[in-house]
Amino acid sequence: MLLDFKERVVNLEESIGDVKETVSGRTTELDSREEQLKEVVLESLDSNVEEMQRMFNSTEKKCYSTEFPRNTYEGRHTQLAAPPYY
Repeated sequence: MLLDFKERVVNLEESIGDVKETVSGRTTELDSREEQLKEVVLESLDSNVEEMQRMFNSTEKKCYSTEFPRNTYEGRHTQLAAPPYY
């Protein structure tokens, strides 16, 4: 009976070792996938920032290249009258 018990303990220890190895492998796999996901997210964010910067630069160039009249009331009296008091 004692021999049977020792055999069961050995089998249990081997099973626990297998489980630990499996868990360790899965943890390593999850860590790897987490790193891959971080890289994908960062690349996506970088791409979005670059596109937004291009759009900003384009808009900025359009704004500065369009000639807005400096004073639409040239030759006229440009001082505003005081608001009426009620």
